[in-house]
Amino acid sequence: MTENNKLAESLERLTPDDIAPLTEIDIMKRRRAVRRELTRRFFMAVCVIAALLSVNHMIRTFVEYRKSTEFYTELDNAEAGDIMKNSRALSASPESFPVLSFSAAYTANGRQSISDDVQRTLLKVRSLKLSNPDIYGWITVDGTNISYPILQSTDNDHYLHHEYLGGYLKAGSIFVDYRCDKSIMKNHNTVIYGHNMQNGLMFSPLISFMSKDFFDENKFVYICTPEGYYTYEIFAVYKANYLSNFNRTGFESHEAFVEYANKMRGLSLFEREGIDFDTDSRMITLSTCTNVIWSERYSVQALLVNAFEFSGA
Repeated sequence: MTENNKLAESLERLTPDDIAPLTEIDIMKRRRAVRRELTRRFFMAVCVIAALLSVNHMIRTFVEYRKSTEFYTELDNAEAGDIMKNSRALSASPESFPVLSFSAAYTANGRQSISDDVQRTLLKVRSLKLSNPDIYGWITVDGTNISYPILQSTDNDHYLHHEYLGGYLKAGSIFVDYRCDKSIMKNHNTVIYGHNMQNGLMFSPLISFMSKDFFDENKFVYICTPEGYYTYEIFAVYKANYLSNFNRTGFESHEAFVEYANKMRGLSLFEREGIDFDTDSRMITLSTCTNVIWSERYSVQALLVNAFEFSGA
């Protein structure tokens, strides 16, 4: 290699540092630039991971919501015979299921036969109870898509994320407070919980009652249990603190209950005329989260105004 070629190659490998060595200030600037670049890359990586986790969460939530929607839509449309045949909780053959018959014996105060819809709901409730003794009844609410089985466990945790057959379900179930009696008529206040799901499932529609027009136009909650069919008139809607004891289930006396009921009516955003309480009154409290503050709840309370008692219950 000629001297000219060597010189040319040497010049190609020449760096600014070979011409003028870095000063302390230059070194510090370079180190800061390196740190800034590493920090930038780190935060970019964090953002990418966070985005991936967020997308994964959204996909899983969508799948869970769709699963819950399909599960409860199928159950709502199912006939009692289908429930018994499809129940994985039963190992007996369909022929061994007890026959649940209906006749004019199912009356209101011995005078009026119940409707076909109520008969079908009762048959469904009793069929569900064969699958799971935790079945408490079935609830529907005027003006909403609330139409679900009600369950009750030995705590208020299990049915937060379990369906009536015991499988995991993000939407969980509608369930009665474990402190309430299994017979709804033995409770002065039967407290019922459900999730406020973003896709409108479970007790999410209770939010609508915070509007006066909706409150005025939709009055009733219907509950069917193996023992009877009960109609409740909504008298109080409001936001409550979880720690305020608005979901009280026990009372030291009948008079204490009347005092509590009147206090709850006083909390309502709107007033319903013709509501009076006495020591024989029975009511329900429907409760769901607001999804804003962890301790905040939407409360919808209703007074029992009509009851059918089923013979042979």
